[in-house]
Amino acid sequence: MTLGAHLGALAVLAAAAWLVVRIPRALFVDVGGAAPDRRLEWGLAAVLAVVGAAVLETTGAMPAPGRLVLALCAVLLAAVVYADLTYLVIPDLYSALLLVAALAAPWRLPFADAVIGAAIAGALLLGLALAWRRLTTVEGLGYGDVKLAAAIGALLGAQAGLLAISLSAALAALLVFGLRLVKGREVAPLVPYGAALALAGAGFLGAGFL
Repeated sequence: MTLGAHLGALAVLAAAAWLVVRIPRALFVDVGGAAPDRRLEWGLAAVLAVVGAAVLETTGAMPAPGRLVLALCAVLLAAVVYADLTYLVIPDLYSALLLVAALAAPWRLPFADAVIGAAIAGALLLGLALAWRRLTTVEGLGYGDVKLAAAIGALLGAQAGLLAISLSAALAALLVFGLRLVKGREVAPLVPYGAALALAGAGFLGAGFL
């Protein structure tokens, strides 16, 4: 990657980081009841841009288009972690862009495998969500989690996607434990499972490409 292309990729990542913070702002206001602090938004955008840049710098063996798309996926997954931990919501924009990246980017995963991975991972979480609601009459998993699982299944394929879902269950338990340490026993009734799933997906994605 030439210097000009490298600087251009960093600019794209910075712009993407700002957009994934700003575009769902109305959703965050609706869920949180107040507008996010502008300084917090700028700080979050900077952190997301740094995450993307770090991935870009550590994937030198990949072709330039693949490096950029992988870095954008890292930005989106990090944004999912923030949104779910802070607001217990996963903007559809994030899952949609991850799905587009999985289906259209120059990945090593064949198109059919990405589609199958999305279908299996999404269907698994949808079944679990419906079963939980039927048995307990409370929401255990949201449809945002289902959409995110489908996107991660498309990124990783069926086998790695299912492994990521398995790992995310353990990560979710650790998140709940951490929240209890910070907030005491009063923990929000909805567990930020999407954050755990995003972390697990990022781990498997990184293991495959970094």
